[in-house]
Amino acid sequence: MAAVAIMLSILVNGAANTLVVKALYSIWSTDARGNPMQFRRPWDATLAKFIGIAVAGLVGKVLLHVFVSLRSRKDCATCKGTSKPPRGSYAITVALAAAPAFLNVLSTGCLCAGLLYVPASVSLVLRSSGIVFTALFSMTLLGKEMPAFKWVGVGCCLLGITLASLANISTATVFEGSLTQSITGMALVITSQIFKALQVVIEEILIKTSKLPTIDIILWGGIWPLLIMLSVVYPVMYAFPGADHGHMHDPMSSVAMFSNSLEVSTLFLGACFTGGAITVSLTYATAFLSAMWRMLLEAGGTFLVWLFGLVVHYLVDSGSELGEAWSTWSYLELLGFLLVLLGQFIYGGFLQLQRGAASRAGAGDPSDLEVAKEMTVEPSSKTSCREEERLEKTAEQEDGANRDQASGGAVFGNP
Repeated sequence: MAAVAIMLSILVNGAANTLVVKALYSIWSTDARGNPMQFRRPWDATLAKFIGIAVAGLVGKVLLHVFVSLRSRKDCATCKGTSKPPRGSYAITVALAAAPAFLNVLSTGCLCAGLLYVPASVSLVLRSSGIVFTALFSMTLLGKEMPAFKWVGVGCCLLGITLASLANISTATVFEGSLTQSITGMALVITSQIFKALQVVIEEILIKTSKLPTIDIILWGGIWPLLIMLSVVYPVMYAFPGADHGHMHDPMSSVAMFSNSLEVSTLFLGACFTGGAITVSLTYATAFLSAMWRMLLEAGGTFLVWLFGLVVHYLVDSGSELGEAWSTWSYLELLGFLLVLLGQFIYGGFLQLQRGAASRAGAGDPSDLEVAKEMTVEPSSKTSCREEERLEKTAEQEDGANRDQASGGAVFGNP
């Protein structure tokens, strides 16, 4: 049931976050000098995501402490001890979390900038390139093997991305009116996925190797990027010359646009919420499964975004930036999307389910099972005896499942 909830959250919030950011870019407001200005500010959209992540992490941390505290009081009479990690090791791990946070800033910034120049559906198809990069980083950093059928899936994804890119280039004169802008947007989106793939693999190492609880990954995955944005990104963008009142990015213009437009403020809050929700869902997907599964699920909202764009264009407002018209080149984009989907199915082993019952649980990688029990232990809270017994039983069941997979042949292998 939890896996289904995570999948639904990724599909819905992933599509919603892309559409909300795209809608935010289309709104006009007035800047600090009273001049009309369109909110085409990708770094503010990036900041919105990290605000949402930090808030979600803080709320989750508080709720988890309350739950563990209440449970510990209930079972304290029979409790044998507590589970607390060394303070030094936890501090070191939190410091290491700055690495994926920095990569997240680069990834989100490139993605938000790319959305300025490409349609929402095309951006999601291009984001499937993260599958390729994640596979490469998983092999080099995690030592995972890549069976031949997985490479076939990666090849299908690459072909699909190529077709979708060609379709977008062919219609560049219609959308945003510039071939250069279209190519720039696609390059930014693909570059963002290089950073994203490296980020999720490093997060997987932190969760599975360093035993950092998932809620801490989320919390520090929001706090660290906020610190980086406020102490590094914004000062640097303000120092460089540009068209925003003499700066590359003037924060005062953003503040004025928020205060002068209810639509901008509302959509910014929507970007905060959906950005936090999708990140929480994706992080737990990595914890329960693997970095590759996270990328597979994240790409699943493409169809929803595309369908939404068609509905907006033909039934709501044909001039809206959220709408997408169906053209001759749309068939090529559709073929690319289907090839990407086929590649995901091949890579994930869905076409080979009959070869092993264990694959129905989606846990072909034993490490994916081990992390599920690691993430349930809060390092700074007491663990009740009943909880310890439940974890021990779970561990025994998972060890048995691992043996069954070894004898029966799990179809997913090591992603």
